[in-house]
Amino acid sequence: MPFVVSSSCLPICQKSPNLRTLNVPLIGIDAYRELADLVYRLRARCPDLTLLATSSVHPRNPIPEEHVRLLDRLAKPGQQQKRAPSYSLILQRWILCVLVAVWDTGVILHIRLRYGRLLRQRRRTSATVILKTWCFGPDSASGSSDFYYGALPGSLAERGVKYLLLCGNVLARQEVRFAGKVLRWNEFNAVPEWALIPLWAPIVSALRQLRTSMSLRRMSQSETDDKFALICAQACLDCAHPTTMRSVMHFYIAAAVGKYWDPKVYVTLYEGQPWEKLAWQGIKSAKPDCIVAGYQHTVVMRHALSLIHPRADSWEMSVPDLVLCLGDATRRMMQPSHEQAGSRLIVFGSHRRGATGKVSRPRPEKRKVLVVPEGNPKESKLLFDFALRLAPLVSDHELVFRCHPLLPFDDIRGQLADDPARFVNVTVSTRPIAQDFADSSVILYRGSSAVFYAVLEGLRPIYIRDGELFDIDPLFELEEWREYGNTQEEVMEILKRYSQKSAESLQEEWRMAYDYVNSYTVPVSGASVDRFLSAVGIA
Repeated sequence: MPFVVSSSCLPICQKSPNLRTLNVPLIGIDAYRELADLVYRLRARCPDLTLLATSSVHPRNPIPEEHVRLLDRLAKPGQQQKRAPSYSLILQRWILCVLVAVWDTGVILHIRLRYGRLLRQRRRTSATVILKTWCFGPDSASGSSDFYYGALPGSLAERGVKYLLLCGNVLARQEVRFAGKVLRWNEFNAVPEWALIPLWAPIVSALRQLRTSMSLRRMSQSETDDKFALICAQACLDCAHPTTMRSVMHFYIAAAVGKYWDPKVYVTLYEGQPWEKLAWQGIKSAKPDCIVAGYQHTVVMRHALSLIHPRADSWEMSVPDLVLCLGDATRRMMQPSHEQAGSRLIVFGSHRRGATGKVSRPRPEKRKVLVVPEGNPKESKLLFDFALRLAPLVSDHELVFRCHPLLPFDDIRGQLADDPARFVNVTVSTRPIAQDFADSSVILYRGSSAVFYAVLEGLRPIYIRDGELFDIDPLFELEEWREYGNTQEEVMEILKRYSQKSAESLQEEWRMAYDYVNSYTVPVSGASVDRFLSAVGIA
């Protein structure tokens, strides 16, 4: 998830990359491993919370924009342009950071003044388990199911375990209204995380950012290794950015949680995002014996090196004490490096994986293609633009566009190369995704975890390559069932061949893919919750 966090902090791609007819990407995974080694080296050399909060020192999925630029420059020997950022550029960024810090301070003060009584009531409650989650604006803070943890809070309550849902707002808008909705969330014992930030923290963090940025600038100037100097220069700029300041706030939020609720377990999502490690550092600073659990709730990509190959010998807490895995496959991917670092791993599962017992099958006769990008503007534009160019070639198929909850379609419509309304065989879905799965035959995707659930429902996955970097395919281990498409013409042929096949002829091949995904993500059950509580020593 982004800021990590806010979709408004993500760069909006005005023009999608050209899709090239390539059999292999231009930049391989080995280049990204080299980049990871360089950023890990910088983290070890500069033990600083501000640096740890920058996006550029965390190799992960989705690949950060600054990593894409660095990969391009590192691929050109002798052209790294070893040059420290100018003082004027650093100050421009930092002044914006200070302005955002002042604004955030005002919002925090407003929340405390307006909801002080409700906040004091929450602080008087106790909580053994803290669940850090993200919501999608004020209106999402309702209902009996959390987007990430599902019914876990209710399951804990049923077992007599006191919990607190710590809520962040992904959209980073309407924070005051969001805080009120969270504090009045009847179904959950919840608190808005911004209400826990000390009033002085944003400004103090901004001041420290300038100090760290200047230190990294000096390091970049004096470094003899051109590649490492390039990493220092990028981190120098990132340290002066408002997103870094907001990531640092997770240190203070977690420290406040430790002070007010004295929890035994602090659970965060586990994707390799910067805010996660800041939260771990924060809770440990206030309560060293608190167990940190990371919920690996989504895909593990081969380039998500913060998860597969974390830096275990650095100063910071680079892995959680306990990892809650989606299934056996993801536990297998992470187990060697995490156990070496002293972390435990258990299978927990996903509430998005329903245990309905319904038997699915391939449905090539449906001729309906579900188009599902990740929750960021660049990927959404790339995949939707590809599908719009495909639509006239496959008039006998319907293309269904479906956005991530993080990014409503109206937010991306104006960025597309054409208007979907002009195409008679293109529709935009607002239905539950389960209904789209049930009505579709094929899914076009890139990095979205929805492809796993689509495979379970019998859909044929077609991965769309962009030709710029290595593949970001969540199904990279799967050798059967999934197809690759470089051009619209290739995908047209794939769809034509597939629609002419019978469900019976596809059953065996699909079943192999089903078995793989079935081990990748399992349903959350009562046994999952009991396994978690046993692992953290809560009877």
